Formats: sequence, structure tokens, C-alpha cells
Amino acid sequence: MFSSRNEGFGWVELITAILFFIAAYFAFSHPIDTLETITIFFGIAALLRGILSLVTYFRVRNGGTSESSPTILLVFGIVGILVGLAFLFFSGLGTAVLSYAFAVWFLVDSVEGLSRAPRYKRRGTGLYWTAIVLNVIGLIVGVLLILNPLTALFTFSYLIALTFVYFGVLNLFLAFA
Repeated sequence: MFSSRNEGFGWVELITAILFFIAAYFAFSHPIDTLETITIFFGIAALLRGILSLVTYFRVRNGGTSESSPTILLVFGIVGILVGLAFLFFSGLGTAVLSYAFAVWFLVDSVEGLSRAPRYKRRGTGLYWTAIVLNVIGLIVGVLLILNPLTALFTFSYLIALTFVYFGVLNLFLAFA
């Protein structure tokens, strides 16, 4: 974190906290706009990543080196550009993709958590069963989010808002610490 102090109050942290609280307010009060903004950011990121992959592909093709194969770079570059353009020009599609990606993230994370659960048994049955229960709940939530993507969209938007609140509180604490 940046610190604005030599001795005393952290003004940068206070201003950062206020900005996070404002962002959280807008994310809570305008969840659809929040999702559209995130969709645009994902579109820009995918487009830039695709362009970077193509630039690297052409460098490798002209004698440069890369850890990735030229074919992979070319495919990822084209796919990245297409995904980026789709997110930017068909934002409804991008938002729908985000909702399903969020649901799949719950499922994958829960399956991974269940696969780790047996290791917790050595630390105690309480930790083991807590991991089992929480990951089964995660699986159920993931399935429900896939079955109802609109819920996934709003949940995703509200989690972003809560993240902004978290960083706001953290920076507020840093301002006074």
C-alpha cells in the first residue's frame, strides 16, 4: 500500500478508502451497470491479450523465442481478439458468459476443496467436516447459479461491491493506524 505519511495521518489511505466506499455504493445500487462495466473491462483485457499473443507469434515466426509454441500463440491471439470483440460489441453475450463463468468457478473451487478435504482429517475431524460441508454447499450454490444465471449476475455484482467495502475498510484502518 502507498503510504502518505512520515509521521501522522494517512491522507492517501483515507482518500483511497472514500473512493472504494463510493465504488461499493455504486456497485450495490447499480448492479447491472457494474456488470456491464466489468464486461467491458474483460473485453478490453481479452482483446489486448489476443493482440499481445499475435505480436509474440510474429516475433517468434521471424526468429524470436518464446516459451509457447507459435501455433498456440496464433490460436490464443485469434481467440483472444474474437472474445474481446464479442464482449465489447455484444455486451449481453459477455454478461451472460460472466454469469456462467462465476457459477463454474463455484463448482470447480468446491470440487477442488472436496479433493483436499481428506488432508484435513489429520488436523481434526472438525476441520475435515467443515471443509466437506462448506464445499458441498459450494457445489449446491454452483448448480443453482448455473440453473439461474440472473442470480449469478447479481451475486457477482454484490461480491464486487463487498470487495470494494473490504478495501475501503482496510484503507480506512490504514489511514488511522
